[in-house]
Amino acid sequence: PIVQKFTTFPGVLVAGLVSCTGARWCPQAQIHTKSNALELAQRLDEQLSFPKDTKEVRMHWSGCPNVCGQSQVGDIGFIGTSFKVKKDEKRVDVEGVNLLEGGRICQAPAEAQVVDKKVPLGDELEQKVKAILMEKYGAVEK
Repeated sequence: PIVQKFTTFPGVLVAGLVSCTGARWCPQAQIHTKSNALELAQRLDEQLSFPKDTKEVRMHWSGCPNVCGQSQVGDIGFIGTSFKVKKDEKRVDVEGVNLLEGGRICQAPAEAQVVDKKVPLGDELEQKVKAILMEKYGAVEK
C-alpha cells in the first residue's frame, strides 16, 4: 500500500525535497535525480536532528543546467553534472553535482550560490551536505 512507501510524517529533509524528472525520463539530465535525492534526504534525516522550530529544509535537485528542479531557490541546491576522474590509469565518467546554498523565496528572495563544483554522488556529497546542515541549519548528530 501507498502508506508503506510514503509516510505521513516525513523527516525535515524529505518534507522539503524537490526534484526534476532526472535521467530516467529526461534526455537532457546528466544524473538520476529522484533516487539520489530521496536516498540522501532519508539517510541524513536518520543521522541528524534539527531544532524543534525547523519545519523543513528545502533541497532542490536538477539533473542538468536547465534547472527544472529550481535548484537556485532551494536552501540547498544540486545541479547534475558528469565529469571524468582518473581511476586505475584510466579516465572514467562520474555522476556528480554542483552544490548550491542559500536560495530563498520570500519577501527577501535570494538566488543560491555555488559552494562547490563537481562533487561526486555518494559519501563525499553526503558529508558536504551534512556539514552545511550542521553549520547553517542547527542540525546535530543523533
